[in-house]
Amino acid sequence: MRKKAIIILLIILFIHPFKANAKCPDDSALMDLISAICWECIFPMYIAGVAIDAGSHVNDITESEAITACVCPTVEPPYERVGITISYWPVSYYVEVVKDPYCFPSFGFDINSGGSMLDSLKKGGGAEMGHEGNETSTFVQAHFWYFYILGLLDEALDTMCMETTSTDLVGLSEIDPLWQDDELAVIIQLEAYLFANYGAQLTCIADAISANVGYSISPLFWCVGSSGSLYPLTGHANNDDLLQAYELIVGRAIFRMHRQAVICDAACWYCQCLYTPIWIKHHYRDQIAWPVNAGFCTALGATDIMWGPGKNPPDVSRMDNLIFLLYRKRTCCMVTE
Repeated sequence: MRKKAIIILLIILFIHPFKANAKCPDDSALMDLISAICWECIFPMYIAGVAIDAGSHVNDITESEAITACVCPTVEPPYERVGITISYWPVSYYVEVVKDPYCFPSFGFDINSGGSMLDSLKKGGGAEMGHEGNETSTFVQAHFWYFYILGLLDEALDTMCMETTSTDLVGLSEIDPLWQDDELAVIIQLEAYLFANYGAQLTCIADAISANVGYSISPLFWCVGSSGSLYPLTGHANNDDLLQAYELIVGRAIFRMHRQAVICDAACWYCQCLYTPIWIKHHYRDQIAWPVNAGFCTALGATDIMWGPGKNPPDVSRMDNLIFLLYRKRTCCMVTE
């Protein structure tokens, strides 16, 4: 697709001998992702505090839409820019959640390790619905991609409001040892101990209820609604509901990208995208887009009773390898000249 994404995949391909895998789809899903975009989810758009289109109500918390004018600092005289405020929800990323390690359904191929030196980093791999006593868990891998295709809309708004990213791979869990091991991840992410108790987890009930009516409670950042606990930040999810476990993994992938300063929050300030080590959940909407498109977006952690039925068909080449679109709220100071 784009040069950077292709280069990254070629490097991985060079390290890993390629083998056909019947479990990974052979056809690229990129065109399916484009056609799956929920245009209602991009709205509402607010310009100078006025709603242009009603759009989706999901996480439509108008904490800053009442501001109509803005002033931002610049490096050139007159050292400030005056404009009007604008906010909307572009589709900015997508996440592949796959049972087959190194399976890239968006590009239609997989990379089988074939005994390479990175095998030691890929513990388990795939979806493991194994029972230990009364517990059922899922283990999957996640690939985080930039997916910004609304450049024409940005051009119509303001050059300063444009996103400069394209389709690039920025997160690959298979090569991250912390993703494979819960105990190792907790040692590195010490704050996980603060939420490993019944009291902290009980507060997630409120987040689950709120997510199901379309609003994420960002102060409860350790919760992902009905999907479960954000911690540990690994590919293991203690959930016997596969689709709900997959959405939990999507939430963890977003949080990890923020924690590692790979992505920033475009809705905290009109003047610049800010890096936030703790995610602001209500700045995101997600949508299962492949292999079956839901056609609408939800708050992270909404129950899959709402969006999950029929979305994981019993097709050997597609089953348990899913793609989620992410809509990230964006605010900007648009020059009026």
